[in-house]
Amino acid sequence: MLGRQGAVAMPPVPTVKPLKVPDRHVGAFQTLLGLAEDDFARLVSVLDTVELADTPNELAKLIHRGTALSVSDAHGLLDAVMELAALKQRSLSSSDHMAARVAASSQFAVDGAKHERLVKRTKQLLDSEPIRLHGKVSSIGSEYERVFINSQILTDLRPIFNDTIAANPEPEAALLSHTLSLHFVGSNGKHDNFYVVLDDDDLRALSQVTDRALRKSESLRQKLGETGLIYIRTEE
Repeated sequence: MLGRQGAVAMPPVPTVKPLKVPDRHVGAFQTLLGLAEDDFARLVSVLDTVELADTPNELAKLIHRGTALSVSDAHGLLDAVMELAALKQRSLSSSDHMAARVAASSQFAVDGAKHERLVKRTKQLLDSEPIRLHGKVSSIGSEYERVFINSQILTDLRPIFNDTIAANPEPEAALLSHTLSLHFVGSNGKHDNFYVVLDDDDLRALSQVTDRALRKSESLRQKLGETGLIYIRTEE
């Protein structure tokens, strides 16, 4: 289209919707932005040479040994970028688009050279094979109604008294029980707990089925090794 002076009118520059980065990850992206160029290059070099089957904890230790980042900072950065990679997978977005959304966030308030640096570094990490693979594992591995976080077994002893309460009552029997507490995150992203009571026989039955599941898992891992497929451990 021609303007008033005969010049070609340029279409508006497309903008991206800023991404609201979870508060727990803001510091990680600030750390990424502040890395010296040689340290960032070493970070990329470490990611290019690691084993794809390494867990995030193992990756964090390798990054710590290869860069100036502490294990805690390395783990935080991996956690942030892997979660971003999982969002990229679920939304079918490109690395460029996700990186641009992060850099556009008002949480960082960067422009010019810093904006370009954050876009470039975030995109480069998203394109890293370990980040891409673990992000996909996180995305696919969380597609369940409930995802287990941790558990605890509480053991209770409940005294039973005679119907007739004397001046100084003494229990005449006792009930021993166990409460299994399962902490999970639901499909809505909220954490919750589920409780179920067990007796000793239930604990033995639970132990038997978990032992059987572990034996099946070991057998399948051996089969995977024979096929050449990578067995991904989400954590240690």
